Amino acid sequence: MKGAPIWKDQRGLVLPMVLAVMILVFMLVTAAVSQAVSHRQAASGEWEMIQAQYAAESGIARMQQKLRSDPGWSGTLVTRINGMKASTTIVKKRSRMIQIRSVAKGKRVRQTVTVELDSQTLQIEKWTRP
Repeated sequence: MKGAPIWKDQRGLVLPMVLAVMILVFMLVTAAVSQAVSHRQAASGEWEMIQAQYAAESGIARMQQKLRSDPGWSGTLVTRINGMKASTTIVKKRSRMIQIRSVAKGKRVRQTVTVELDSQTLQIEKWTRP
């Protein structure tokens, strides 16, 4: 049969085509799920960093308040907020400046804030995040 088409009987061709399409769909779904999980983890980590930053800043505010009520105080304040633990200490104390460092830690994050206060007014003069 010289003029007969090669693909006349196509029953055996359907299975490989369906398998190829299913593999392609599976790969696309896997990639989409992987991206979604990765994005969620990144967003969660960013949220924890923000919470740690707020906890460290709260520690600084608490230290300012403590120094207003007891100017000679020099210890470590521990602040627990939103699942974070902030330890705030006086690093340097000079006649015109007090340097305070607050380190907030969570499960996967750590944020440090250092400030310099005017020793008379206890207002923040310089704010740094290493």
